[in-house]
Amino acid sequence: MSAYNVRVYNYVNGQQIRIYSNVYMCEDENDVFEKKKQIEKENPTVGISGEEIWKNIEQYEEYLEVMQEDYEIENAKNRSVKNSMSRTVQKICEITRSNEWEYFITLTFNPEKVDSFNYSEVVNKLSKWLNNLKNRYSPNLRYIVVPELHKSGRFHFHGLFADIGNMTLIDSGKRLNDGTIIYNIGNYNLGFTTATKIKDNARVSSYITKYISKDLCAVTANKKRYWCSKNLNKVKIDEYILEYNEIKQMLEDLSENITFCKTTKNEYAGTCVKYVEIV
Repeated sequence: MSAYNVRVYNYVNGQQIRIYSNVYMCEDENDVFEKKKQIEKENPTVGISGEEIWKNIEQYEEYLEVMQEDYEIENAKNRSVKNSMSRTVQKICEITRSNEWEYFITLTFNPEKVDSFNYSEVVNKLSKWLNNLKNRYSPNLRYIVVPELHKSGRFHFHGLFADIGNMTLIDSGKRLNDGTIIYNIGNYNLGFTTATKIKDNARVSSYITKYISKDLCAVTANKKRYWCSKNLNKVKIDEYILEYNEIKQMLEDLSENITFCKTTKNEYAGTCVKYVEIV
């Protein structure tokens, strides 16, 4: 479709429905624009009750210009970091929840070998190790890896792996509280590692996003924040234009399967998004 105010993200273990207070258009098609205006005229609270819907693009753009003038520079910086963090987390969630994983891994760096305070250096070492692992030991490896900024200022990484091939796992002799074996990765010589078998794919897919913090985003502005293999499944997204009564009926029909629901507001852009998790 060329326009939407509802998106359905189809994941391995459920769905996420996003309901937008504005109708978003991908193309400037007259028929879509007219339908947008008609929907907003008939339903001034399309998507999320109580939120104003701008009646045309010109008025919305004018609103944005006024808002930009009203906000101070420091607030704009903070907002930029927050928005950047949100985009990164959402993208990681889309990737992790669209795939099945086998191991949760942690990679640290020996300060005698790598300057773990230097983001560019650790990223370079990580990329080379991942490429070497795929080329020499695990040609079908599927992975996503994200950084964590430790309170000490050092960086290390966490990841989700599957189809590890001949990647060496060595029993460390240690166990998690539930008895899960904690392995070390024998193919890694840059520092300390752990790898544990994943038992709850949905939980770990959401858990790994907690490492994407505001502090991390602030010090990695305009830099890569996650690494993933090219052989991962992509999320399937369905898009719709629905009127308010249709959205209401949809949520009522799905009410027994809703596990989580929240609404976020972007005051700067004048929009709201309602997130609904379905199992």
